[in-house]
Amino acid sequence: MPKTKTATPRKPRAHPPENETNREKFLRLAQHRMRNAIKAIRLIGNLSSSGYESTADDVVAMTDTLQSVIESSMGRFRKHGGVRPEDAFRLGTNDNARERASA
Repeated sequence: MPKTKTATPRKPRAHPPENETNREKFLRLAQHRMRNAIKAIRLIGNLSSSGYESTADDVVAMTDTLQSVIESSMGRFRKHGGVRPEDAFRLGTNDNARERASA
């Protein structure tokens, strides 16, 4: 008889503070979603191990798709007055780059 998977119970969602500002909401959601995105991208990178077989075309297709999604998503910020491409990165002032380098 085949094994059946049992669903892992989810943690109850924490309710956001009642007086949460739009900025606080952005920070809370962005931190959570970035953590999930980074974890998912690292898991994709794990596919490069010797336990899997990929072609150069596979890697190009995955890379192109990820870059396209990132460009599209970041374009939405620029469209709404967010970060302009020329302001997106500055040496010595980008705290996120230092955090990534130490991870």
